[in-house]
Amino acid sequence: GARALAREAARRHHRVRTRFDHLAERLGTASPLAILERGYAVVHAPDGSVVTDAGDLAVGEALEIRLARGRATAEVTDVEPEEEP
Repeated sequence: GARALAREAARRHHRVRTRFDHLAERLGTASPLAILERGYAVVHAPDGSVVTDAGDLAVGEALEIRLARGRATAEVTDVEPEEEP
């Protein structure tokens, strides 16, 4: 009756909540802010684009570095592009 229906609803709610919590945790660990918390940084070129290739940089260029807490500016003093295989 009603008691069995309430127990089944509670079980389903628990399963859905557990799944939701698991997915939220996975999403949290993949978030850019969580990655920055682990010591990584995002480097921006003067035009605001994200730097992913050292070959796109020039000596003397100013870069903005986004950290988990705050930002810094840096100047490129050397560039060592990775050679294509």
